[in-house]
Amino acid sequence: MAIYQGYGGPLNGLPDPRLLQRVLDITCGPGDWGLEVAFSHPHLEVAGIDVSRAVIDYANAKARSQGLRNASFGVMGILDELDFSDNTFDLIHGSFLSVRVPRESWNSVLKECWRILRPGGVLRLIDTDGVVTNSSICESFNELVCRAFHTAGYGFSPDGRSLGITPVIETLFQKAGFQHTHCTPYQINFSADTPSWMEVYRSLEVIGRLLQTVLTQEGAVADADMEQAYKRGIIELLAADFCGIWPFVSVYGVKPE
Repeated sequence: MAIYQGYGGPLNGLPDPRLLQRVLDITCGPGDWGLEVAFSHPHLEVAGIDVSRAVIDYANAKARSQGLRNASFGVMGILDELDFSDNTFDLIHGSFLSVRVPRESWNSVLKECWRILRPGGVLRLIDTDGVVTNSSICESFNELVCRAFHTAGYGFSPDGRSLGITPVIETLFQKAGFQHTHCTPYQINFSADTPSWMEVYRSLEVIGRLLQTVLTQEGAVADADMEQAYKRGIIELLAADFCGIWPFVSVYGVKPE
């Protein structure tokens, strides 16, 4: 996916992969990150978890079709106690926890990651406060999503104008006890006719549907309003004069030896 290439590859900036053995993706979705790691580093044992049975089945099917015996995926919710022993993994990776973890649950999620990381292991999370574009329709959709998540108890924005995760995520790591924390900002330009344009479009198309499902189930936004805003935003992304960037932060911390 473009978001992983945006910071130089799925393991860029982390410990030498030759020193790793067991890796976990705690928000694996359809398994893109884990499959790329398993393909590039066949000596690693890569696991992924997600709460959705449908995406887990899809990820396992992709692993089988690619002959990746070192990648496996299972259904597990990150808000629950994880079914792994203490000190199991050398690296835990996660993406977009800001829309998966209510603000009041962050401490318990980081504590659980700490438990299953071996001493010296690394937790790395990637997150975003949303896209920035020249489209009034896309900006309205982004604002609708952020305010809806704020109402539902997600993110750290004081007013819901963004998800508010990027200013606080490194501090959350430090309060949880992780050391040698480091936060790296980067962004993807997905304006019309750029190399990332269609790949980000397809990603946002899928992410938009997932957000729509989550927010309507939470009762944070009416389904009809979300559907209309989503369809208009997707059409606007295909305009010849569309310009957009997607800012991220990549944060990691080390569990002390």
